[in-house]
Amino acid sequence: MELHFTATLSIPSHASTVAFSPAGGLAVGGDDGSVRFYNPPETKVVKAIRGLGASISSIVFAQDEVPGAIWAASGKQVFHFPFDKTKLIYNREDASVIPDLVTADDDVLNELALDASGSYLAFSCDSGAVGVVELQNNHKVSFMKASHQSICGTVNFVHDRPSEIVSGGYDCALLHFDFGQRTILSRHDITAPTTTSGVSLSPPFVLCTDISSTGLLAVGTADGRILLGAGGTKGAKPKKKTRKWGGLDANGIREHTVAEGPVVAVKFVSAECLLSCTLLGKLSAYTISPSNESADQFELKEVWTGKTRSCAKVNALERHVNGRNGWLAVGGLDESGAKGSVDIWKLGLSAGVGVLLMQ
Repeated sequence: MELHFTATLSIPSHASTVAFSPAGGLAVGGDDGSVRFYNPPETKVVKAIRGLGASISSIVFAQDEVPGAIWAASGKQVFHFPFDKTKLIYNREDASVIPDLVTADDDVLNELALDASGSYLAFSCDSGAVGVVELQNNHKVSFMKASHQSICGTVNFVHDRPSEIVSGGYDCALLHFDFGQRTILSRHDITAPTTTSGVSLSPPFVLCTDISSTGLLAVGTADGRILLGAGGTKGAKPKKKTRKWGGLDANGIREHTVAEGPVVAVKFVSAECLLSCTLLGKLSAYTISPSNESADQFELKEVWTGKTRSCAKVNALERHVNGRNGWLAVGGLDESGAKGSVDIWKLGLSAGVGVLLMQ
């Protein structure tokens, strides 16, 4: 895989989230309640949303008839914008709204996730709650019967499991739900490593998660670790499908210390390649392979590391892959701390596992 830095996008407010459309268009959400759209590598804004009020915490591209339609989380609400080709500036009045998914005064929405069929929208909350919206059933909302004991910042659908989601929280826990029944299927609690230096490290808050197409789980923590959960992976040899995904099985989880600071983003480029970024902008790429020590675990090998060019503090990372080409976007705050910035990198994938990476 090759990584080539391409461009920097500058926006007036902090870049709070980034997302790619299926066609490779880029959406950048801001702390000022705005969303700007770009066509990488061009740096000109091609469309924008303004006036949503609260910070844009998450964006997912919808699977609508209209290309480029999005769901955006802002404060307590989720907005759906079905764009047309003529209008360039949109306001909240142009959206349909799923109002007040959270009701407590101090609660807000965090991450959104859309299932492969486009039928369900999962969300996570500051209160620790996790829920799912049935998009094709009058936006019926179901909250899971259990919740995190602190902020829930991340949620993912499990591939090839039509009713299973995984969430991660600041209670250092990963929860695996059947959202049809609203019940917990499995749980994994991350413990802090034993230290002998007397230095107090950050707790292992779960800051980010991703699940590969083969069912491999990647988790980034506030104490600089990446966890790989292999218990739910599909191997090269076909095997009988189990009753539930096993990604939180402790026997299949392997921990890797990769940084001294928080790992705020992990994203699979392929089943064999993972990207990560720390809060202060350390970008890394890893190859993933079965462990020699255990058939139930996977090894993580760093094959490249670099630094963000304009982001002094990173909030979000996303990638878009189309065949052997793609884009990487890293968004956050610039060095002044007053404005937002997004680094755009071009991805080039080799025929096999990515081993060559270039700035």
